[in-house]
Amino acid sequence: LLHYWWAKFKVEGKMKADELPLIEAKMRAMSQGMRKTALWFFVNGLIKKFNGDKEAAAVEFNRALTAEENFMDARRELAQMRAATDQKTKSEDLLTGDI
Repeated sequence: LLHYWWAKFKVEGKMKADELPLIEAKMRAMSQGMRKTALWFFVNGLIKKFNGDKEAAAVEFNRALTAEENFMDARRELAQMRAATDQKTKSEDLLTGDI
């Protein structure tokens, strides 16, 4: 299920907001062992990112990296989030900074 949800989040337009409560409920119902895996943290981060909670998503992606340090997709998500933040900062500096 985690891989299926991961794929739905990554394929643009496949995940719908009305599916999230069901997915979250199923994730909470998973075993304690499963809830400590890097994949679980990663999918939880994707849910939080989809909901617009970028800080909580970053925490989950970092938890995935703590559980499995070579989890490249978690690193990519963090890098994309940092790049988006850096780009916003640069745009604001260009418009509001001294020329």
